[in-house]
Amino acid sequence: MTIRAALQQGEAALAAAGVPSAGHDAGELLAHVLGEQRLHLLLRCQEKLPLASYDNYQRLIARRAAREPLQYIVGSQEFMGLTLAVRPGVLIPREDTAVVVQQALHRLPHGGTVLDVGTGSGAIALAIKHLRPDAQVTAVDISPHAVALASDNARACGLDIEILQGDGFAPVHGRRFDVIVSNPPYIPSRELPHLQQEVQDEPALALDGGADGLDFYRRLFGQAPQHLKPAGHLVVELGDHQAQDVKTLAGQDFYGVLVYDDLAGLPRALAAQLR
Repeated sequence: MTIRAALQQGEAALAAAGVPSAGHDAGELLAHVLGEQRLHLLLRCQEKLPLASYDNYQRLIARRAAREPLQYIVGSQEFMGLTLAVRPGVLIPREDTAVVVQQALHRLPHGGTVLDVGTGSGAIALAIKHLRPDAQVTAVDISPHAVALASDNARACGLDIEILQGDGFAPVHGRRFDVIVSNPPYIPSRELPHLQQEVQDEPALALDGGADGLDFYRRLFGQAPQHLKPAGHLVVELGDHQAQDVKTLAGQDFYGVLVYDDLAGLPRALAAQLR
C-alpha cells in the first residue's frame, strides 16, 4: 500500500467514527509513525508503506477512532514555539492559552517574578521563561502527575523554572510575585458529561470549576492579593461566557480589569492589577 492510500484509508476510518478533522489527524498519525512532518508526506505519497509501519499506523488509527485525544497518542503538543510532552492525566495545552502568556509578558518587569498556579504540563510557565529568559518563574500544581510532566518538559526544553507540588498557593506561602497567571478549571460541573468525547478523557481536576465554573476564580482572587507585590498583576484564562462574572470577582481588590480575545475573537484572558 502506498502512503497516499494509507492516508485515505485512515481518513475514511476516522471520519466514519465521527472524529473531527479526520484528514488532519490521519496525516499526523502517519507522520508520527514515519518520523516525518505531516506536510512532507505529500512528497512521498507514491512510496510504498512498509508493512510494520502500516500495522503500527492501523493501531494508532484504531485508538483515535475510539476518540482518544490525538495529543495523547503522539505524546506531544506544540505551544508557542515549544514542543511539550503530554500524557494522560494532565491537561493538553491549547493555542487559545497563548493570549494569557502574551498578556502576562506585557505586565512583567525585567527580571520579574511569575507564579503559574495549576501549571499542568508547564505550558504557560515554560512559554514565559522561553520568551523572557530574565524572568524568575515558579509553577505549582496539586497533581503529582502534572508536576512530573512539567519537570520533564522543563528539562527537555532546557528551561530553568521552579516547580512545586501543592494545593493553590500553599507551596509558596509567604512569597510574593510581580505576576500571577493561571489557566484554572472553569467548566461547570453539569456540563462535563456533555463535553466532546476527547475532552472527557482529560483530567476532571483540570476541568471541573464547580457548580457555576467559578470556584477556582474565587480562590484566586481571594488569595492572590497576599501573594502579589504592590501593584502586581493577575492574568487568568476565561471559559465561555464567564468574562463578566470574573470581572465582578476581580473588582473587590483589583482595578484596571481588562478582557482580551483569543484568535477566534472570543473573550479568553482577563488581566487585573492589585489596588
